[in-house]
Amino acid sequence: MVTASVRTSRVLACLEQFEPATFIGLGWTAWRGPKDGHGLIGDIEQDVRSVELTELNWTKVHFDNCFTQGETRISGEEMLRRREASGQVRFGGNVFLSLWRNYKENEASNVLSQLPEEIKCLDFPGLILRSPHGDRRVLCFYRDGDGWALRTYCLSVDWLAGSMSGVLAK
Repeated sequence: MVTASVRTSRVLACLEQFEPATFIGLGWTAWRGPKDGHGLIGDIEQDVRSVELTELNWTKVHFDNCFTQGETRISGEEMLRRREASGQVRFGGNVFLSLWRNYKENEASNVLSQLPEEIKCLDFPGLILRSPHGDRRVLCFYRDGDGWALRTYCLSVDWLAGSMSGVLAK
């Protein structure tokens, strides 16, 4: 398991709820119900502890990829299973949105710019999204040259060891 941390103190408010259709586009929703369903009926698949966060001190966040020694790839669903089993708070849409706003408003001194170079992707498995095509996905920041870009990663494909999650201890 690879771990990393933010270098200086950063507290961000996490009050705004994430609306997939508004932020990503029409047809995007939160996944509802069981993973083997269609994602349209049932409870939203999310870590409610993330939704309850009103602010987050990024110096208290641990970054890891939940891989075991020697693994270079695992499926997205296996990553999610391991995250759930760990008991750690999995960050969702509200935390993603606070980090996105911080990035856009403070391009020279934002939290993402403080992440170590080995973090190529920062995922947010605390909110499972449903794409317009019915895929299960999570929000991700992806290192793109000198900056970061928004992506969604599909849970049905293999993920590489460079993908990290920010988590809080239970």
